[in-house]
Amino acid sequence: MTRFHQAEQTAQQAIGAGYEFTPAQIEKNISDASNLVLDFQRDQDDIQVIINVTPPAPDPASVAHATALSNWGKQLMARNQSQINFLQAWIGTLQNAKTAYLNQEHLTAADWARLASESLA
Repeated sequence: MTRFHQAEQTAQQAIGAGYEFTPAQIEKNISDASNLVLDFQRDQDDIQVIINVTPPAPDPASVAHATALSNWGKQLMARNQSQINFLQAWIGTLQNAKTAYLNQEHLTAADWARLASESLA
């Protein structure tokens, strides 16, 4: 659940009327969101194990428990994928903002890197 909270926090940092990003903030948000996507993608392997659980025995209690666990895993996978989709869209938005910033300010990639590193100092 922590990564879900981190994803929401990453997005919330940019919400608000007239909020402006510095080059360093854009780069940090792209990096943070990209790292969260990787975390969620790694989680999918573990979630798949939950989805594929089999009952240890054919008795009704074991079957019911395995079915409930598998159904929960499917819900978790859907939520996990939703977070990945959201973060990937957010990364695209940030990259578009970066491109617009570069174009509007007539900056090169080297100028951008300099600005990003200066605002971190």
